[in-house]
Amino acid sequence: MSKQEQTERQRKAAEPPVALESLRKRIDEIDEGLVDLIAARLRVAQEAAAVKEAHGLGLVDLAREAQVVRRAAQQAREKGLEPEVLRDVFWRLIGLSRWASDGKPSR
Repeated sequence: MSKQEQTERQRKAAEPPVALESLRKRIDEIDEGLVDLIAARLRVAQEAAAVKEAHGLGLVDLAREAQVVRRAAQQAREKGLEPEVLRDVFWRLIGLSRWASDGKPSR
């Protein structure tokens, strides 16, 4: 292999194909949407915490949290995703919601 062929091969390896760049752009857009949705979820959790506090209810509702996680796992199964992964994601979201409900800004 000539030096020129090696250089061309290295250049091609360093530059992702246009199709890959397009897919990465779509993933970036989806990620931005996910962040927006998480921020919206945290704002609603803060509102729910205020309503609970105004009515003398406890901030943590373990039965409701479990219901949310079960529903997410079921939706994951229906969409061919791994339910355990979605359970983990939703427990983390619930943790963020608890954090936001404690008066922390969701920024």
